[in-house]
Formats: sequence, structure tokens, C-alpha cells
Amino acid sequence: MEFVDDDRWCEQARVFAEKEVAPSVAARDRERRWEPELFRRMGAAGLLGATLPGACGGGELSSLALAGLMRGFAEGSGDAGLALAWVAHTFGCAVPLAMVGTGEQRRRYLQALVRGDAVGALAHEEQLPAAEPIGVRTTAARTSPGRWVLHGAKSWVVNGPVAELFVVTAVTDPVPGKRGVSAFLVHRDTPGLTVGRRIVTTGLRTAAISELVLDGCVLSDDELLGAEGEGLNGVGRLVQRRLRVFQFAPWLGFMRVLVDRSVVHARERLVHGRPLSHSQTARAVLADMRIRLELSRRMLARAAWQLDAEAEHAGRDVATCALFLAESVGFVARGAVHLHGARGLESDTLAGRLARDADVAGLLVDGPDVLRAVIAGSLLDLG
Repeated sequence: MEFVDDDRWCEQARVFAEKEVAPSVAARDRERRWEPELFRRMGAAGLLGATLPGACGGGELSSLALAGLMRGFAEGSGDAGLALAWVAHTFGCAVPLAMVGTGEQRRRYLQALVRGDAVGALAHEEQLPAAEPIGVRTTAARTSPGRWVLHGAKSWVVNGPVAELFVVTAVTDPVPGKRGVSAFLVHRDTPGLTVGRRIVTTGLRTAAISELVLDGCVLSDDELLGAEGEGLNGVGRLVQRRLRVFQFAPWLGFMRVLVDRSVVHARERLVHGRPLSHSQTARAVLADMRIRLELSRRMLARAAWQLDAEAEHAGRDVATCALFLAESVGFVARGAVHLHGARGLESDTLAGRLARDADVAGLLVDGPDVLRAVIAGSLLDLG
């Protein structure tokens, strides 16, 4: 079967991004500026709710069509930070809310998330030793029937400085061997929740990333998202797989633009009086960039199809895709900088900006050891 993303959605998003996003991306990157109105325009264009159910105000796009939408957005915008914010907002917050939220929770929050009037975030990552068995030390303890109090700290929360709603994971049952991690919806104004320092990164400057501190944050059972103890199971696993795939879906667009522009540059740039395209080294770099792009496109399309089909080996294909793309985005970006020479190192050029962004983006997935363990576990039928 040929897994080809839908060019209709790609073109729709590309036209929007060229008009609304691209004109300001260089300035926002220099200033590390978040633009709320731009996010609302994305909501009005149907981007933020594209994959959500129609009953929630969404567009009900398949994973394959969404991949095309994100590729088009990237091709038109050149804004990797805003693309990351979109992914974190959708798959870290809106999708789990739509999937397992109560009717009241969906009524309270989903429309604002779809419109872009509110920004969502997932607060799961923590600075922990490698030996930590479940990766979560934030605790949620019952203080009375129907009441919880949360203590802990989260690191690397994408959208943290600007989010209105956080999906927070916390240990609710510390007994070893039990499914003891739960998810909670925490509004920004909740007493005891503090948005920590904004994390300054070398790339992805148009995304807002921060730490999150929960110090005696009191919640009710109404803020429990899904069943108690299911924070890392069921829906949590599905969301993790989608995050692995879709945080790199926009990079298909960024890589394609870098390859296309590098081809044009190789034809036009003169080195010692001859076009760069006459160089065998330059030709080899271009060929390798194109190979990476084409393999990435096919692997991501297959992984997206596997997600929609709930295929037996979806987890393995997603991990394989994430591992390959994490390496490929940096490879293609470095190739573009190499071909552009000193000009490619300038921070305001597309090649220079995306090279910085790629260095950070490649670190966002689970580490290569984790992804290889997922792949090998599937091959060996280890569960």
C-alpha cells in the first residue's frame, strides 16, 4: 500500500502559514516572542482542532491527513517553535481531554482550546535519576473525600509560560507494582501552582517553555482526567505515540524546503567561478539530504496510518519513525548550512534558524536508548 499524505490539507495549511505566520517569524525568533493573536488565528483556521471529534468542534482529520496539514504549515511558515507549540497544545492537552474527559470537563475547556483562546500544555517530564522506575515523583495525596493535594515540580513544559490549562501527571498510589500515576487538569489560576522560569533554548525560540511547580496545589475529583491510576496507561500510551509522531510531522515540511532551497542555491552559487552544483561533494550532500527526506516521509506516513488502524505493531513503527526522524532533521539542516556556506550560519536565514531548531527538536523525543528498547521489545515479543 502507498502511504501518501493528503496534499489538499498540505496546500490549505501552506497558504495560511505563508500569509499569517511567515512574515513575522524572523522577528519573533530574534525576540523570543509568543504571539497570542497568531495562535487564535490558527484556531480560527481550523488547525488547532483539526484532529478532534466533530462534537468537540474539531475537524475529525485522520492522522495521515493531519501529517499533511502540519507539513504544509511548516513549508509555508518556517516556524518550528510555533509548530511545536501546536503539537504540545493538541496532543498534550486537547486530545486526552477529548478522549477521556467528562462531559463537564469537555464543555468547560475544549471550545476555548479549539479556538486558540486558551493554550494547553502537558506537564509530565521531571528532572529525575535514570534509575527512577516510572519517571514521576510529583505526588497527589487525598486529604479528604473528593480532595487532592499535589506536590512536585515539572521540567520542560512546552507552552508552560502561556498555557491556561495543564494536564499534570502525579503519583496517586505509591505501592510498587500498581498502576499508580493519575492525570489531573490544573488551571493556571489554581492556588499552589507556579509557572517557573522560562527555559532559554538555542533553537525553537518562538515556543514558550518553562518549569512548573506544584506546592500544595488543591484539586477536587472533578479535575481528575480519566480513571485514577491510568495516567501512564491506555490513553496515556496513545498520546505518547502521537507525540512521538507529530512533533516531527512539521519537519517533513521544513526538510523539504531546505532541500529545495539548497538545490537552487547549488545551481546559483559560484565557487572559484564555477557553480557549486559542479562539486561532487555538494552533489553527494544533496543526494543524502533527499534520501533522508524521502525515507522520513514514507516512515512517518506509515506510522500515522498504523496509529489510525490501531495496528498490532504501531508502537514499534512509531518508535522507529521517531528515532530515524530525530536523526534526519539534524542531518538535513546541517547539510543545508554546509551548502550555503557562511551565509547559512546567519541566524536570520531560514537555513541558520532551522539548523538551530533542529538541534533542539532532535532532543525532544524519548532518548535513542528508550526508542531502541521499544523496537527491540516488540521484535522479541517482550510486551
